[in-house]
Amino acid sequence: MINLRLDGAVRTLILTLRARADEQLETAPLLDDPWSADWYQFMPEVKPLDDWYNPTFQLATVIRSRLIDDAVSAFIDSHDQPLIVELGAGFSTRYFRIGQDKTQWIELDLGDAIVARRKIDSDVDAHWFIDSDMSNTDWLNLLPDVDPKNTLFIAEGALMFLEEDNVKHLLDTLSEQYAGASFIFDVVNPDYIEHANGDFSQINAPMHWGIYEDELSDYSVTVNHISYLLLEHPERWDALNIDAEKRTKKRSGYIVSATLG
Repeated sequence: MINLRLDGAVRTLILTLRARADEQLETAPLLDDPWSADWYQFMPEVKPLDDWYNPTFQLATVIRSRLIDDAVSAFIDSHDQPLIVELGAGFSTRYFRIGQDKTQWIELDLGDAIVARRKIDSDVDAHWFIDSDMSNTDWLNLLPDVDPKNTLFIAEGALMFLEEDNVKHLLDTLSEQYAGASFIFDVVNPDYIEHANGDFSQINAPMHWGIYEDELSDYSVTVNHISYLLLEHPERWDALNIDAEKRTKKRSGYIVSATLG
């Protein structure tokens, strides 16, 4: 077990790692992710997180990761050695799942998260880490000089913890400096924030940003495709007794594949 000093939204990286690790116990896992199972063995027990974690969160997290993997894989397949920048990366294993030997990959997160990351993973030339708040966009100066059209930004389970003004600032800045780059990110349903924020506040990780699909036009992106978590893998939702009539676009969080600028 490693010693981690994590608080607030940074703590949630243990939850998402656990969700992917638990998925490896399924007969037909949605993600082939032995790295998560290996890494989770070294995580400390954090009782408030254990009390909060549940099968619905686990499945939603894994479906979200699978949808983003599919979109990122399509980008990688259509570009030669692209630059991938994963924002709020936490304990993401996506580089190992789909990017190794095909990309230059950068993981960005807050200082405590990067310290924790380096206890189980190491920087190498093709895969390295940046310690920064994503909304303080000075980190863009650290990126290698790559054509924006060969660059993909990812934000999974991260933007929800930012205030709306910070999300807009991030997207405005990326669109100005990386016009033509791609951005894949998830959006939490505003109704879910209202319903679940009490639980997230108990672990000192309140959510702030969630919008409906038609509000994306207020942001500096051109939307290319949207996928809805609740509409994917219905057999798994059925197994959790979540009725089909509740699994609608209006109720669902979603994944956005977009172009910046």
